[in-house]
Amino acid sequence: MFNEFGFGGYIAWRLYPTKTFIDSRTLNYTVINEYGWVMDAVRKVEGIKTENKNRPIWEAILRHYKINYVFISLNDIFGNVWPVILELIVNDDWIPIYIDRMSIIFMRNIPENNEIIAKFRVDNELIYNVLIYRLTSMNSKDSLNPRYLSSLGFIFSKLGRYDDAVKAYRLAAERWKDPNLMKRIGEIDAIIAQQGTTGSKESRTPQKKK
Repeated sequence: MFNEFGFGGYIAWRLYPTKTFIDSRTLNYTVINEYGWVMDAVRKVEGIKTENKNRPIWEAILRHYKINYVFISLNDIFGNVWPVILELIVNDDWIPIYIDRMSIIFMRNIPENNEIIAKFRVDNELIYNVLIYRLTSMNSKDSLNPRYLSSLGFIFSKLGRYDDAVKAYRLAAERWKDPNLMKRIGEIDAIIAQQGTTGSKESRTPQKKK
């Protein structure tokens, strides 16, 4: 399995002797780095080469360790949705089989997992809706943290809901004068202007990556 850092100790206790990828002891420095690259969906790391140069390093790590399922939280402690979630949603090699308000599980799309996938597969639209609900709920409880709104903006932009995305980014920018937020607002404004509309009225699910 590949598991979220904060879940490691609990999983090791409940599922022993199943081996976790990482836990809060952080015993291996290399694994700590690899964990971060996967969670942040890092595509390239200077000085590190993979067998397939076109394959992102986060995906190469999951292949290297023969990861069969991914069990992680929806967002980090700051309120950012983990980038790897949005990558796995549109990747044909991975299928979501569980989600709640705190966590999500993806299983590798291989014949050995067909029975479990057929029984528990979760629709992508539900995942996006849960993420939006989670971020909206957390934002209503914290009027200072801009990251819930920033993550909402990112998800809305992925769905083609550019009017909602730019609103979320602008609200986030009111709390945090981050140059990256202003850059994203400018990019979405350009998309809206190019479309000649105030934004897409209908959401669209991003295409899966093969």
